[in-house]
Order: sequence, then structure tokens, then C-alpha cells
Amino acid sequence: MKAKAVTTLLFAVSLLAACGSDAFGDSDSDGSSTHDNTGSGGTGTVAVSPAGTLIPDGARQLAAQCFQCHGTDGRNDAFESLAGESERELISEMHEMRNEKGGIMHYQARGYSDAQIRAIAAYIASLPGGGSHDDD
Repeated sequence: MKAKAVTTLLFAVSLLAACGSDAFGDSDSDGSSTHDNTGSGGTGTVAVSPAGTLIPDGARQLAAQCFQCHGTDGRNDAFESLAGESERELISEMHEMRNEKGGIMHYQARGYSDAQIRAIAAYIASLPGGGSHDDD
């Protein structure tokens, strides 16, 4: 009975291992690729844009909340545009807003971890017309 349980467990583990992605990532048809740079199996997966910008997995979904007011391309006449800002500037602004008390942006920003803020900033800075340099 014990041998059958061990055999079943080994089969399940080998099946799961065979279903995983390769260590070097996969290339997509649009020229982007994904890589897991943490060795943890997914939490550090990043996409590489054709321009070479690293965009953490899930960053677009995190940034979707921002797009409700700032526009899907980071441009909106009613609220401050995000397009054209560098990743560093976006991170700095989100940290400031998270630490300030009051205002709608405080309540938005405080819901994100530092890693999520970095992911959002990387994604927004990678948008066409967005800032990819930290010299702002």
C-alpha cells in the first residue's frame, strides 16, 4: 500500500514538472519574451518589451485601476497624465501619495505593496509615449 502511494506521488510530481515552462522563458510572436528571474516559479516572471523594458507579470492588471481616471494610454484631460513619466518618478509619486493622509490617491496607493508599485510604474513607463528614462 505504501509503495503504491509513493509511486502515485512520484508520478504526480513528475507530471507537474513536465508541465512547467523552461528555465529560459518563452518567446511570443510579437517579439516579447518572458523570463522567471527569481527561481520561484512565477512570482518574478517578467515580460520583455521589444524595446527591452522589463515589465513584471500582472503589471497591466494592477495598472488597470489607474486607467479608470488617467486613461488607458496614460493620457486624460480631466486628470494628470501619466504618459511621459519615468518609472522612477512614478514610483516616487506613488510612495508620496501612499504616505500622505487624505485624498483619493492616498486611498488608491495605500492598497499596493512596494513590489506592486514598481510593477505598475514599469508598465506605465513602457507605454508608447511613456518615459523609459530616469532623467526626468
